[in-house]
Amino acid sequence: MKVLLLGSTGYIGKIFAQKLKNFVTIPYKNIGIRSLLKSWTETQFDTIINCAGFVGRPNVDAVERNKESAITGNVLLPSILGEFLSITKDVRLMHVSTGCCYESSENQIFTENDNPNLDWSSSKSCSFYSGSKSLAEKVLQKQKKVYISRLRMPFDEKDCDRNYISKLINYDKLLSIPNSLSHTDDFTDSCLSLLKKSAPFGTYNVVNTGYIDAEEICSMIKRYTNIKKDFKFYDDLEEFYFDTRSFPRSNCQLSNQKLIDAGIEIRNVRDAVRDSLINWT
Repeated sequence: MKVLLLGSTGYIGKIFAQKLKNFVTIPYKNIGIRSLLKSWTETQFDTIINCAGFVGRPNVDAVERNKESAITGNVLLPSILGEFLSITKDVRLMHVSTGCCYESSENQIFTENDNPNLDWSSSKSCSFYSGSKSLAEKVLQKQKKVYISRLRMPFDEKDCDRNYISKLINYDKLLSIPNSLSHTDDFTDSCLSLLKKSAPFGTYNVVNTGYIDAEEICSMIKRYTNIKKDFKFYDDLEEFYFDTRSFPRSNCQLSNQKLIDAGIEIRNVRDAVRDSLINWT
């Protein structure tokens, strides 16, 4: 497997880079049909892993203030990759997407067969981030040799501003709703296993098994680390939005049964959170 890794310096891209070791890449600002064809001619890569895209900092609210960058990174770039696939035919693509294209009502669990309910065609309360990522999926689903791997609220044992556990530790007040999560190593290992197994193309919810809320994770933080913060929680979504004035957020529970049926083993979310906290750095 010869890999072109896009977004190799990002949060998830760095982890792919460590695991792949040997790969080629193109700087984000230089990605286009000509640069892709030039790299393919020179290296004959057969697989593209796309981790590039625009994610707001410190959270997705920043996307609302940088819509042009979001369209460029989250819609135009995948469109270019789709066009490249139609030209080359023999190259396959793994596109890192997001589970933030769904919003669950109580006990509602989504599979890959469910159309996103946070996209510009079906939701008036869709955030720009969710809308841009959902549109990218629609564009790429037209191609034959594509894996769409949905990442959801990533976390691991390394404290950083992209880590969901770090966010819980640093926020003054938290919203606690059951969600699907993706451990970064479990996510990248699962994606690479899909490629190595030549699993059927399509969309996969690459999330740890089960669902967990912020309150349970905070309880585990106190149990397994030296952090003794007095965590505070909002009573409900209405209070959260009133207090934070945030743009719409995604809270959802995703089934990973399709991933498991493809022969990919992945940990329970509670085991992954516990191990991350025991090894917290």
